[in-house]
Amino acid sequence: MLRVSAFREVTNARVPDFLKREYGQAQGLHQKVFEERFHYWADKLGYLTRGAAANNYEPYSRSVRSLVAITRALDPARPVNDASGYVHVKTDIFTVHDYDQNPVTFADRYATVNPAKPADAFVRFPEVSAPYEGQPYVVDEYGGMFWTVDYAGASP
Repeated sequence: MLRVSAFREVTNARVPDFLKREYGQAQGLHQKVFEERFHYWADKLGYLTRGAAANNYEPYSRSVRSLVAITRALDPARPVNDASGYVHVKTDIFTVHDYDQNPVTFADRYATVNPAKPADAFVRFPEVSAPYEGQPYVVDEYGGMFWTVDYAGASP
């Protein structure tokens, strides 16, 4: 389970206790670069974190390249996801967001994702994003799922 927390929720709790009481194995952190203490304890407790910050492409691109290089120098085994579902610069996990409410077109869009044929994969904003290069591919935010009236009234 991936849980996304608001900034206030994290800072109002003691970090190790906050992490230990969470459900699941991962934490999404939107629009805030969290303090080092949070990530220190997350790493110490074996907790996967993912951060997302606001995007201004040129300075963002330079910052991402720098952060990826530092991360890989400090811990070459740690996977890097540079941009949750948006424009990738340098990433070990290729992620996209897709809020298509039509299950047929949603499935068709990702039917060509194949690490052996990376050029065939769907890339949002291909004019500015790094291309897909065969790394793990994740639709990490999706939407439009709904219960029909018939399904909601059906017995399990």
